[in-house]
Amino acid sequence: MVTPEGGLSAFVSRHIGPRDRDLPEMLDTVSAPTLEAFIDSVIPPSIRLTRPLQIGHGLEEHSLIEALRAIADQNSVHRSFIGMGYYDTIPPAVVIRNILENPGWYTRTRRTRRRSPRGVSRPC
Repeated sequence: MVTPEGGLSAFVSRHIGPRDRDLPEMLDTVSAPTLEAFIDSVIPPSIRLTRPLQIGHGLEEHSLIEALRAIADQNSVHRSFIGMGYYDTIPPAVVIRNILENPGWYTRTRRTRRRSPRGVSRPC
């Protein structure tokens, strides 16, 4: 991740891996002699990748946003007709009973106490 000016981006120094000065304290905390030994102790060999990742050249944040915007611009916007009318499907009875015909979805469920006129005290 190199900026157009040729230097490392601020993102890389903040977010990619441990700093060399922090590594000894981190390893001491987890009682591991090296980072590789720690990884070997916590990740089972059956799920470890034995070859290096082939992920290509990284992009700066602004370049990535431009690339993603170019991909998004290829999308076409269509009108959604979901919920606009009849569908040739039969919903299961449990859906009809518990969702479509359940009055709890469209009525007030909280009961309120009748209010008394001002100045009239009423026992609870």
